Amino acid sequence: MGAHAWGTVSLSGGRYYVKVNIRDTKADSHGARVYLRATYQDGWGGDRTEVLSASGSGAENSYTWNFDDTVSWFEGKECLTEQGADWTCADYSKIYGSP
Repeated sequence: MGAHAWGTVSLSGGRYYVKVNIRDTKADSHGARVYLRATYQDGWGGDRTEVLSASGSGAENSYTWNFDDTVSWFEGKECLTEQGADWTCADYSKIYGSP
C-alpha cells in the first residue's frame, strides 16, 4: 500500500498512552497517514480521532497521545495521501480493547 503503521498501548495512572508510528514505504507521489480512533464507554463522550502523517519514501513520524481510562477500545486505519488529502484508506481495525 505504501503506508505502514504500528504502535503500543499502555495503561498507567488512570490514562491510556498510545504511541503511534507511521512510515511512508514507497517512492511515489503519495504520503502515508494513520488514523487512531478511541471509543469511550457509553455516557463518557462518544469517540475521539487523532491523525498522524509522513511523506517521502522512508519518512517516519511518531506521536504519543493519552486518553482517559474510560476508553473501551482503540481502532486504527492506514491511508495514502495525495497533496495532503486522503487518497485511499483501509478500513478501521480494532487494535485494543473490546466493545
